[in-house]
Amino acid sequence: RGFAEGPPRALAMTKQGIRRSLDRVMEAEFDYELYSQVQLLQGDDFQEGVAAFFEKRPPNFTGR
Repeated sequence: RGFAEGPPRALAMTKQGIRRSLDRVMEAEFDYELYSQVQLLQGDDFQEGVAAFFEKRPPNFTGR
């Protein structure tokens, strides 16, 4: 349930990273991890998560 309430885009990219890691070299996965983090840090869900943390309320993730 905890994962289901999380940011959907971040969870999707995490699952994709896990699947990718099964048949790729570690260096390629480091590149994907960097790409993913940059994309997610620029998204609305990141800002919502930070705002919710400081406002001490549950986040309302949209997947953007």
